[in-house]
Amino acid sequence: MLEWTGGRYIPTAKPEEVGAEIHYEHLHRYYFAAQFVKGKVVLDLGCGEGYGSYILSKYAKKVVGVDIDDKSIKHASSTYIRSNLEYRVGSVTSIPVDGEEIFDAVICFEVLEHIAEHEEMLQEVKRVLKKDGIFVVSTPNKKVYSDEPNYQNPFHVKELYFDEFKALLGRYFKHIYFFGQRVYPSSQIWCLTEDNDRSSEFVIERGERSFVRVEAERKEPMYFIAIASDSPLKEIDYRSYLTDVSSVLINNFRKYIRHLEKRLRELEVEVGRLNSIVEQKERQIGDLSASLDKLNTEVAEKSGRVYELENALKIKDGELSRLQQEIESLRSAVRDREAEIERLNDELERISGELESERERVSALTKSLEEKTKELNEFKVKSINLEQKIRSLEGELKEKESLVERLNGELTAREKAIEELRKEEQRVKSELAAREEQIRNLTEENIRLAAELDSIKSSVTWRAVMKWHSFVERVAPLGTRRRRWYDLGIKGLRVLASSGFRGLWRSASEYRKQRKLEEMQIETKDIYGTPSTSFNTADVSELEFPNFENPEVSIVIPVYNNAELTYNCLKSILSNTAGCSYEVILVDDASTEKEVDTLFDKIKNVKIIRNKENVGFVESCNIGAKASSGKYILFLNNDTIVTPGWLPPLLELIKREDVGAVGAKLAYPDGKLQEAGGIIWKDASGWNYGRYDDPERRIQFC
Repeated sequence: MLEWTGGRYIPTAKPEEVGAEIHYEHLHRYYFAAQFVKGKVVLDLGCGEGYGSYILSKYAKKVVGVDIDDKSIKHASSTYIRSNLEYRVGSVTSIPVDGEEIFDAVICFEVLEHIAEHEEMLQEVKRVLKKDGIFVVSTPNKKVYSDEPNYQNPFHVKELYFDEFKALLGRYFKHIYFFGQRVYPSSQIWCLTEDNDRSSEFVIERGERSFVRVEAERKEPMYFIAIASDSPLKEIDYRSYLTDVSSVLINNFRKYIRHLEKRLRELEVEVGRLNSIVEQKERQIGDLSASLDKLNTEVAEKSGRVYELENALKIKDGELSRLQQEIESLRSAVRDREAEIERLNDELERISGELESERERVSALTKSLEEKTKELNEFKVKSINLEQKIRSLEGELKEKESLVERLNGELTAREKAIEELRKEEQRVKSELAAREEQIRNLTEENIRLAAELDSIKSSVTWRAVMKWHSFVERVAPLGTRRRRWYDLGIKGLRVLASSGFRGLWRSASEYRKQRKLEEMQIETKDIYGTPSTSFNTADVSELEFPNFENPEVSIVIPVYNNAELTYNCLKSILSNTAGCSYEVILVDDASTEKEVDTLFDKIKNVKIIRNKENVGFVESCNIGAKASSGKYILFLNNDTIVTPGWLPPLLELIKREDVGAVGAKLAYPDGKLQEAGGIIWKDASGWNYGRYDDPERRIQFC
């Protein structure tokens, strides 16, 4: 697993360590780009550890991820795997792809700022990009990203201002669409009952006392995103929002507040402990001061005693001889007292030094305490302001939600009423126009038929024909062998008169073929075929179909047992269907073989419907049609193998206004034609047209 260094985005990095914003920014860019790559061949430059290429491959026909770091490419190749996805090691200034005009789209996010050779990279992009292809690129806004915060990213080599970014792309592309990206705090309101792409944006800013609404231009992008092409783009989502329903960014902020509150409580405990120590030291200082006072009193008393003895010595000079021994003794006592005084003075100096040290320590502790108290007060003020802001925002949000809900309700009701009135008006107008046209046509036809009928009835020929028909009905009634030979004779005379003997011969040949088809008693297998006995689903590979959000065609396949036939049919669809969006719907009509369940487990991105009981082919088709989401529905037997390019011609024909249904030419495995159209007889029965005929013949009708 790759480790977070700050140079490359890692999706598995913890948001509480690297910040949720970087996840939002990178993922949002690739989801935004996905709208331009559906069904296309895509190159992802600077793919990093591969997460973005994997996102694009869900929608694109093929994706090639390129990065200069070999370790990242190895990680991507082993982590993000799809059949339409591959990774290559290489530089963006020398793309490791041979040839020119290969890719429909080139994606390049957060690469420009890491290199100085911008021109060389753009030249390489133009080499591999098709003439009508698109180039989606992003880079930081140097003004906001680096200049304003006075920040220098150590991994960036050359950042761009907007004018520089615009001029760079303008030298290579004719049409450029610029977008801005930044993570802003926001409130979202969305409709829960209707699906509509319309949106509105309100930009606010905190003033001196409250929030005020400002112009949208006040928003400054942290990153620029550009969509460049030599051809104009018709459909672009000009606004894109990424919503984190897990609210990681807000939750991380709340965790940080709780961490600060915990730290604040710890500091309060530490301040209490320091206050106790200060009080203890102050008591010790008091005790030392009392001891010092006591010593000073004793020294004063001893000094007074010495003074008295000196006076007594002067007074008793006359008694020196007699008191010599006493005086010597007294002098010895004085020396002892002086030594004691000296010792006390030394002790006093030592205690004074310790007292000064304690005073300096108390001063430092007091200063630290004042700083912690100040910091604590600032945290308390910020916390109180934040709580007030939150309460204010919650109140405003509830009021706005109530107002918007009421307005949405009124708007929805009015829109529904207007839409119903418009539909009713259109229906009445259409019906009125149709009725007027029908009346006009019927009136003209009535006048024409009346005139023609009068003309016919007045003719001798008409009276003779009526008598002849009456005679035929008596001699050869309908349904008799005579009547059939009579009808054949009449048809033959008409063909002979209009086309000659050759036309008569061709018509006779066609008639014999039709009679042969009517008389053939071909026993057909059951619509679901014969259960497989040797097919092992454990040995087959998985089939992963593309996932289209809005498929144009829904392919409905009823299934009853025969896992091998179903697998071959699905495999041919996956291999031979291109150039259009589609979905596959399998309707299991209560199959009894366990191989069918095993096969379904190996099919990805396919709708599977299981009937509780066997309802038959037609009802299974109806069930699949109800579950379809495509504009057109294609019914397919599970014993069918489709050929390359089979679907686009059918779509091209069904889109004509004069076509209501389309069928395909079917051939047996040995190459013989099964049908190339259909025949509906006059008794409403049907039959395949062209069976066992030339396999290269064109389809007549269905």
